Amino acid sequence: MERQKLILIYTQRGLYLSLKHRDDAQLCQDYPDYMTHLGAWSVAELRDYLLTEYPILKDSIDRQLTQAVSATDDYRLSWPVNR
Repeated sequence: MERQKLILIYTQRGLYLSLKHRDDAQLCQDYPDYMTHLGAWSVAELRDYLLTEYPILKDSIDRQLTQAVSATDDYRLSWPVNR
């Protein structure tokens, strides 16, 4: 899993993880609400970043990263519901 490099895509609707490395012009075409992206990062680097910036993901981040690396399309991060 560590050999994979992921980018984190910020849109107005949410965050996506992708193994496909694209420039801003291509991301704007793929996501009309595209804002910016970060990476490419190893899974461990991205995990550390997400846990620092979004601690709400702590219970689901490993599962979501595994799903993102296995996905054929970009993977949308899901946010836990606070109860």
